[in-house]
Amino acid sequence: MQAIIKILKDNKKHKILLVDDVPEIGELVKIILERHSFMVDIARDARNGLIKAADGNPDLILMDIFLPDTLGVDATIKLRENGFKKPIILFSVLSELEGIAKEAKRAGADDYITKPFEVDDFVNRVKCSLKENVTAL
Repeated sequence: MQAIIKILKDNKKHKILLVDDVPEIGELVKIILERHSFMVDIARDARNGLIKAADGNPDLILMDIFLPDTLGVDATIKLRENGFKKPIILFSVLSELEGIAKEAKRAGADDYITKPFEVDDFVNRVKCSLKENVTAL
């Protein structure tokens, strides 16, 4: 029975909310994730991201650090304050050496990815964040 439950969980199409204000990056990331069987919804700013997170109940949020209306770090804090418990991955062109990864973790993010990223590594980190969340439930 446990094996059947694991197969069903592994085959579930996860919903990802992508919050990025650059249309080209958003569409590229969406294509990458959809090719790996994820459903992707896009928000172009933090305000719409917060609304979609509340209304759409995504399994994971992937959010850019620099958004037109606020920082992704601040939006992450707001999501956590509002009770969002699922994984949040922040990403940016800033390298981890600039201290942004620590800031992301302090805000409540589960991971931080530097752009540009290697596709296989990116997809694996998304999958790992989702698996860790399933085992924590």
